[in-house]
Amino acid sequence: MATVFTTIGTDVIASSDVNSVSGSNPYTITLDSPIPAGALVGDTLKIDPGGIDELWLVTGLSGSDVTVIDAFAVGASPTVDSCQFERTYASITSWEADLDDTGIYASGDDAKGVLTNDTTYNEAPVVNGGGTRGLNSRELTSVVGERHDGTSGTGARIVISSAPGIGIFSPDIASTYLSWIEIDCNDTADFTRIVAGDSQVDDRVVSHCVIHTHTVADWCFGIDLRVNSVSAGTLAIHNNIVYDLEANSTTVGHTCLGIITLANAADDTSYVYNNTVDRIVRTNSGAAGDSRGIHTTDHAGTLVKNNIVGNVEGDGTGARVAFKINAPVNSPMDYNLAEDTTAAGANSLNSKTFEDSIVSNTDGSEDYTNDITGDTYEQGVDLVDTPTDVGEDAFGIDRDGDALTWSMGASQGVPASATQKSGLLLLSMV
Repeated sequence: MATVFTTIGTDVIASSDVNSVSGSNPYTITLDSPIPAGALVGDTLKIDPGGIDELWLVTGLSGSDVTVIDAFAVGASPTVDSCQFERTYASITSWEADLDDTGIYASGDDAKGVLTNDTTYNEAPVVNGGGTRGLNSRELTSVVGERHDGTSGTGARIVISSAPGIGIFSPDIASTYLSWIEIDCNDTADFTRIVAGDSQVDDRVVSHCVIHTHTVADWCFGIDLRVNSVSAGTLAIHNNIVYDLEANSTTVGHTCLGIITLANAADDTSYVYNNTVDRIVRTNSGAAGDSRGIHTTDHAGTLVKNNIVGNVEGDGTGARVAFKINAPVNSPMDYNLAEDTTAAGANSLNSKTFEDSIVSNTDGSEDYTNDITGDTYEQGVDLVDTPTDVGEDAFGIDRDGDALTWSMGASQGVPASATQKSGLLLLSMV
C-alpha cells in the first residue's frame, strides 16, 4: 500500500490562492503562484482559512500543483478560494492518536509522522495505534534540512520539562520506528527509561537519534528494546549517540545502562551497530549498582559491531563495564571500542582513551564526530545495508555511497564534502 506522510509542528506557511481544481480524490489543485517555501508533503492545505476552513491532506507538490486527498471528510471537490499550508498535527501525541483514522490511512499503509523544527516538543508518547486500521508500520522521524547534525540543539527535538510514565518514547506495537530525533531529557527525573520498548513485540528500530542528559533516583536506561522470547522477532539499534545518563539511586541493584536489548528465542535477531555511548554513571555510594554502556545477551542472533563506549563510571560498588558480555560464546561481537577490556572480538579495541576518538565530550558542547586521527576512524566493518540505512551515519554521511572504509561509532568522521543522503526532501517528498 502507500506511505502516508503527515507533518508535526506549529508553522503556518504563507497564504496563496487556488486557481483551478482537477481530478477526483486525489485532486490536483493548481495555485496562482509557485508553492511557497517551507510547504511539505504531509501538510494540511486549508482553503478559506478563517471562513469555511476546508482541510485537505497534501500528498504531492510540484511547481504550482498541489496533490491532495480528502482525509478529513470534506465530501466534495476543493473550493476555489484563498488557502494556506499548515502542519497537520501540533504534537506527536495527536499524530499517534490518529493512527487508526480511516480517512487518513488504508489497511496496509505505512504511517510516517514527520517532525519539523518549528518548535520543541515536551511530551512522552506511547505509540501503539494503527493495529485496528491494519497499518503495516508507523514511524516517527524528521524532515531533512530540519534534522539534528549529530549535535544537541540543531534540529527537530523533544525537550522534556516533565514526563509522566516510564519513558519518553514507548514503541508498544510491532513495526514501530524512531529515527533522526534528538531527545533532551533536561535532567527531568520523572521516568526511568528514555526509549522504553519492553513490551516485547516484533520489528522495532531506533536509529540516528541523539539521546542525552538524564539523572534519576532509580534505574536509568537510554534505549531499551526487548523482543518476545516466545516467537521470532527483530530489533535494530544503530547510529545513535547516547550520553550523560546517571542513576543516582539509594536502592541496591538499580543500574545505569546506555543501551539494553534482550533477544532470547532461537530465531530472534537484534542488531546493535555503530552506536556511540558516553558518560553512563551510577552514583550514590551507599547502594551498590552497576553501570553498563551496552547490555546484551550472549545469543546467536544478537549482533554487536562498530560501537564505541567510554566513561562508564560510578562512585560506589558495582560493575563498571562498557559491554556486559565480554567473552561471548554465541553472540557475534567484534569491531567495538572500550576503555576497559570488555570489547570482545579479534578486531575490537580495548584499553583505549575514548576522548582520542571524538572531537569533544566537554559538558554542554559535545561533538561526537569521529576524529580522523583517532583510534576508531576507518577501523570498523562494512555492514552493507542490513538493517536498512545502517550505512548512513548520525551526521548524514553516506558511508557506502562514498565507498568509505567504515569507522566505529555513530560518526564516520569524514570531511564535509562527503555525500549526505536525502531520505526526506522539502516540497516533493518528506
